[in-house]
Amino acid sequence: MLDIGHDEREVESVWQTNDTEGNYFKVGINGVTKITIYYECGQMAAVAWAAIYQGDFIKWRCDMAGMGITYKEASK
Repeated sequence: MLDIGHDEREVESVWQTNDTEGNYFKVGINGVTKITIYYECGQMAAVAWAAIYQGDFIKWRCDMAGMGITYKEASK
């Protein structure tokens, strides 16, 4: 199994796992066009982050600690 930063599947949505309000980012909702996962250097190790795009512009970034992720299903 690949770690989250090297998984090449297309991300459909990310959300805070303990969120009871239903706040999340999903491609196709509120102008979100793409979500990518990448690493940034932390104090002691690499930290996974999500970049949430509107068009070609990164509108939001959030670290993936305590976050859930949904991948787009592959077309048959």
